[in-house]
Amino acid sequence: MENGFECVILAGGKGERLRPVTQTRPKPLCKVAGVSCLERCVRAARAAGAAKITVSACYMAAEVEKECARLGVSCVADEKPLGTAGACRECAGGDRHVLVLSGDGWFDFDLKNAAESHFERSSDCTVALTECDSPTSYGCAVVKDGVITRFVEKPSWSHVCGSEVNTGIYLLSPRALALIPPGVQYDFASDLFPALFDCGVPIHAYKAEGFWCDIGDAEAYLECCMHVTGGRNDISPEAKIAKSAKITRSVIMENAFIGAGTVIDGAVICENCRIGKNCLVPPGCVLGGGCAVGDGTALERGVRLGAGSITEPDSYIKKDVKTGVAKGKLFDTDDGAGGAYGGSFSPSVSLDAGAACACAAKRIGVMWAEDARSELMARSFACGARFGGASVVSLGPGCEGLAAFCSREYSLDICAFFEYTGPEVRLVLRGRGGALVAGATKSKIERAFRAGTPRESAPGGEETPYGSFSPVCRFSALLAHLCGDLTGVKVNLPSFNQTSSLFKTVCVSAGAKVAQSAPAALSFRLDGLGIMLTTRDGRTFSGWQISAYVLAHSAEDIVMLPEGAPRSAADFISAFGKKVVTDGKNLPVTVVCAAAAGAELLALCASQGRDLADIANDFPVFTVRTETLDFPARRKAAFTGELCREFGCDEPVYTDKRGTVRFIPDSPRGFRIVAEAASGEFADELCEFARRRVSSPPRVQDP
Repeated sequence: MENGFECVILAGGKGERLRPVTQTRPKPLCKVAGVSCLERCVRAARAAGAAKITVSACYMAAEVEKECARLGVSCVADEKPLGTAGACRECAGGDRHVLVLSGDGWFDFDLKNAAESHFERSSDCTVALTECDSPTSYGCAVVKDGVITRFVEKPSWSHVCGSEVNTGIYLLSPRALALIPPGVQYDFASDLFPALFDCGVPIHAYKAEGFWCDIGDAEAYLECCMHVTGGRNDISPEAKIAKSAKITRSVIMENAFIGAGTVIDGAVICENCRIGKNCLVPPGCVLGGGCAVGDGTALERGVRLGAGSITEPDSYIKKDVKTGVAKGKLFDTDDGAGGAYGGSFSPSVSLDAGAACACAAKRIGVMWAEDARSELMARSFACGARFGGASVVSLGPGCEGLAAFCSREYSLDICAFFEYTGPEVRLVLRGRGGALVAGATKSKIERAFRAGTPRESAPGGEETPYGSFSPVCRFSALLAHLCGDLTGVKVNLPSFNQTSSLFKTVCVSAGAKVAQSAPAALSFRLDGLGIMLTTRDGRTFSGWQISAYVLAHSAEDIVMLPEGAPRSAADFISAFGKKVVTDGKNLPVTVVCAAAAGAELLALCASQGRDLADIANDFPVFTVRTETLDFPARRKAAFTGELCREFGCDEPVYTDKRGTVRFIPDSPRGFRIVAEAASGEFADELCEFARRRVSSPPRVQDP
């Protein structure tokens, strides 16, 4: 080794197979027992006698450059990928032999012996080989008399030619380096080695003795760490771990926080992760940098959370999450069921949801919005429900209001409605009376969804109502019955959607005159759940004002309202001698279907001989404002108790001369505030009061 040799360490790869670990760090900076792969390579090169060490960087080059500065070696950052051989050519001087190391590999070979063997044989190219029990992931080498005759890159088992594999450690002469064209994409395995074979230049083999691991993926990385530590945890000194947490055979990186009672087994937890109390992270799981796992969350085996992902408390994460908030519960909000895994509510999740619902219902209806993705999810849900033993009624495309009607009309235990809303698919479950699924039924479905094991039973059947029995025909018949004779009634119907079109057809058939010149207009929301009345002089009235008036004039003595209905509406109905039950499940059709409320309102106009603008003068006067405010989940219960004590009541409800505002703990987002007042101005003021109170520092302490 007269002129010595220099070393080039290749550290430019993206490490895509190692994601999510490599989302926040380049693969060469992954640490094993506190030492990065890059540092390990630098130490080995220096021990072998390299006169100069240069690191080739590309992906996250700035981070690699910082590490190189710390280690005292040079770094060349390529603006574009040049391939393994091309990057080596950019870094090498060209007048010395070059030792090439892969910066994302871990080994304990004696490289000095490899260099001596290279020079003793006056070799132009030497490749370090090692024995491997599973050669299909690497390049197999065929060796004869110390010379490699061919490579078989990542062979299938039927093409495996031996157990010796390419480690990515090479020694090259200046003559071999000269074969690499400058500034172009050029690799060792696919370009340089074939060129050497074609030129008749022998590629010598060096049989390396010792441990070697290409940390190509998370499984290999974990196994490498366990080999080096002897099966003990590889935990950064900068990590914070509660005493009662149980961790086995895992990697915990710097600044990670592990809460009390959490169990982690065979997992990789990246830097800056926060895992709450009593969580379960089983074998094969990988949490990218900066993940936040809520208290009581359980992950399925092998789940991977992308960098920065968030799981809500008490979630059960069954699928990989690429980014964002992982909604690991079927009932992820208080106003419906549904969610998304990394922005995609997959067919497999929908299948599990259907099977879970079959544990709590024997007759399940399925409806979807008119788009292909919603239909796909709905049909997957139906398959799961049938597999769980439930009988499924396929209701076809429609809107949420129509689905609520169907839950009553077809005597369904559960009616599921799917709607694609951009990045997510929304799922809403309603019970037999049209109310959202809640209570014991909701808990039973959630437990079954979390368990993920369908009950053993014969598959259920499926039916599709056609003709006069179809949802649209049945709903039209109901509206016609509610309208009665509308001769002489004038109404404007400006909105254009399924509900409005159906309502218009029924009204015209009943004798009403639909015209823009009518004294008032009825508008329906796209989902079929909301209705609004607007008079020609600019007054507007909400759906609850309309429903309260209609219910107050109904023939029923007992009126069922959903939990959370405006108190002003309940008080107005009660003033007419009705008994109001606010937690009822068998809701009036007027409450669950906006079109039904509109039909009964027009029927009252006809029976009283009044127009819509005139009858609106008798509506209850109140305004409702609803908002959802973020709040730390772990403080929510204690803060609710604090509000009750502050307001002097059993519920977190603030009341003054302007009206009331309720603070409703909403899962999982924080608090839903509902302000009720005699005017919009007062309702807005109460909302502002609620915002300030929720945003003020709570007096409860962080556990």
